[in-house]
Amino acid sequence: MNKNILFTIIFSTMSILLADPDWTDNPGAYEFTATISGGIVQNEGVQMGDEGDLFAAFDADGDVRGLALQLFPPFGPYQGTPVYEMQMRSNAEGDLLHFKYYDASEDAILDIIETYEFIINDILGDVINPIFFNIGSGDEECVDDDAATAPVGGCAAAVAMFGCDFLWGGVPLNELCPVSCDACGGSDVEGCTDDTACNFNPDATIDDGSCLEFDCSMECGGSAENDECGTCDDDASNDCEQDCFDVWGGTDYDQGCGCGVYDQLPTD
Repeated sequence: MNKNILFTIIFSTMSILLADPDWTDNPGAYEFTATISGGIVQNEGVQMGDEGDLFAAFDADGDVRGLALQLFPPFGPYQGTPVYEMQMRSNAEGDLLHFKYYDASEDAILDIIETYEFIINDILGDVINPIFFNIGSGDEECVDDDAATAPVGGCAAAVAMFGCDFLWGGVPLNELCPVSCDACGGSDVEGCTDDTACNFNPDATIDDGSCLEFDCSMECGGSAENDECGTCDDDASNDCEQDCFDVWGGTDYDQGCGCGVYDQLPTD
């Protein structure tokens, strides 16, 4: 065999082997398990599972907590297609695990959107009713579409010339060029930041003045109030009043002879 051909074959084989991620399951390091009995990985709705692909669970430190096997069910709605089975591992309930997928055809490690909070002896899905995992970051990347605005030199030039509200081919430039228009939004979230409010938003980073309180009927932002007699409603017309002895809700009144002095019919 030609030495160059032999070298090419060896080099290609080594490249394929080196491209695989170094994901190694370590069953002896963990006390408890939970099982994915049937899982399907999708990329934009397309089922994944080519030869050489890998699906694994990880902890926050990047340690492998489970490495899946490819199953090809001989029956059921996913007959003959790749369904993953994985034993996940942990030393404590409540561990938050995330997932990654190795696409051998692209030699790429891809993030999975879904996460899993570990439950001891939990069983998720099966080959008939699998659970689904989706490739992606969960957040759409915010980038300028310089290709669409190439006739004027890209987004920066288009925004400088026309402004962000200009319609470019029927589409506002602030949609085509979110970076140049400072329209990506960032990580700031508007909402109520007062943790004593009934509509407190724990994800809010900017207080938008929307904080509300419970009214006396425990309606968030309601208008009901307790009157002086302790009656809770939002009808001011039925609020209790003071009697002539200044008692709220009292029944004494003055007939003209003094408070609480009433005319009586003479008796024999």
